[in-house]
Amino acid sequence: MNRYSLRNLLFLTICCDLGLFSKRLIAPAANILTDFMRIPGGIGTSFSLMFIVVAAELVPIFGCATLMSIIQSMIALSLGMVGSMGILSPIGYIVPGIQISL
Repeated sequence: MNRYSLRNLLFLTICCDLGLFSKRLIAPAANILTDFMRIPGGIGTSFSLMFIVVAAELVPIFGCATLMSIIQSMIALSLGMVGSMGILSPIGYIVPGIQISL
């Protein structure tokens, strides 16, 4: 953890929080559109993952997207934002985080 400055860690934490809480704001509107057009969902989660991409680009340290996705999945589990995947919802955050890091 020596290579992460406090500023970088705070920025990553803020992006994690913004991603999760913006998901809560976007999900109802996205569900209305996807239900009307009969398109499978996932727009809210993809909007949440956008913040991981933004943070990984602004903090160019290898593995920060993976670290951020692990933190984001733990916050989502602790707040009960698991959706239809239940306890397996961290997979939906961690796998894209690893891919972004690579």
